[in-house]
Amino acid sequence: MTNTRWTEADFESLSWHDNHVYGLSIREGAYGSGRLVLDLDYITEWRCGLDKRCSFLLAPLTLPLRRLRTSR
Repeated sequence: MTNTRWTEADFESLSWHDNHVYGLSIREGAYGSGRLVLDLDYITEWRCGLDKRCSFLLAPLTLPLRRLRTSR
C-alpha cells in the first residue's frame, strides 16, 4: 500500500481480515448516541514465502465508528 492516511472513502476497499484488535472504548455522545473506537494493528502487506510461512507489515490504526445506537 502506498497510502499513509485513509478516510471514510477508502473504507470499502480495505481488507479487515486477520487484523488484531488490541483496544476498544465506547465514548458517550449527545442524545444517547455514542462512538465505538477500535485500536488495531492493520495489515498493510502479507509476505508469504514458498515454505508457506507468512510475515506481515503492520500499521497502527484507530478506527472510530460513529452513529451508534442501542437496539432497544
